[in-house]
Amino acid sequence: MNQEPWLWRTVFGVCRFCQGMAAVLVLAIMVLTLWEVVSRYLFHNPSTWTLPLGDYLLLYVTYLGTAATFAQGGHIRVDFVLEWLGPRWRQRCEQWAECISLVYIFTLGYLTYRLLAIAFVRGEYDDSTMHLPLVFINGIMPVGMLLMLLASGLRIRRALKNRPGAGRG
Repeated sequence: MNQEPWLWRTVFGVCRFCQGMAAVLVLAIMVLTLWEVVSRYLFHNPSTWTLPLGDYLLLYVTYLGTAATFAQGGHIRVDFVLEWLGPRWRQRCEQWAECISLVYIFTLGYLTYRLLAIAFVRGEYDDSTMHLPLVFINGIMPVGMLLMLLASGLRIRRALKNRPGAGRG
């Protein structure tokens, strides 16, 4: 039995949820920034926690948003070269680019996982006034990379199954 439709819907559903979360976090960053301006210039009592929290939320926005964008095929690429190619070569180049992206995502995912593991084993904390465990800060990076890896793998699988001549014996 083919599990791809279920898996496809699940991964892309999670990525859509991440996109919504990233949007909510952008709003939270805006509120934090507004609070910092008000507390600093109106009350003359600047907050010590808004800047680091905003930075950490921006990290979450980056990895959640990137996973959602990547799942939708919105990653950065140079299209003008593809415009010169015919449909067959364009499709091949797009598939190769997807495979190269997969290798990059896997490598970066592994490195971010190692950062998370080191922070967990050592029990490291950030140096800001919030003094948060780095596990919470670094934890989003491998999660985002895993979502990108799954989305990329599913996109490659779908492209290979839908190519002309596939599935004919």
